[in-house]
Amino acid sequence: MNVTTNALTDSCTRLAASLALFSIDHYIEQRHDGYALLALSHSQRLTLQALTAEEDLLPIDRQDRGVDTTRFVLTATETERLATHLESTHAQS
Repeated sequence: MNVTTNALTDSCTRLAASLALFSIDHYIEQRHDGYALLALSHSQRLTLQALTAEEDLLPIDRQDRGVDTTRFVLTATETERLATHLESTHAQS
C-alpha cells in the first residue's frame, strides 16, 4: 500500500462517517485505479446535493446518473473535501 492508497482509504472512511452523520445511505468503495466510487439512491443524492449546494463538491463530469442510483467517481482530495464540508455543516447545526 502506498501513500496515495492510504490517503484514499482514510478519505473513504471519513466520508462514510460524514454521510452517516446525516443518515445518508450510500455505498463507497476504493477502486484499484486510485479513485473512490460513491453510489447514492436518487433521494439520497438530492439530500447530499442540498447539503453541498453552496460549494461545487460533486464532480458533474464524473457521475453516472441511472434511474435509481447515481455513481460519482471521486479523487482522494475530492473525497476529503466532501467529508470536511459535511463535518463542518453538521457541527454548525
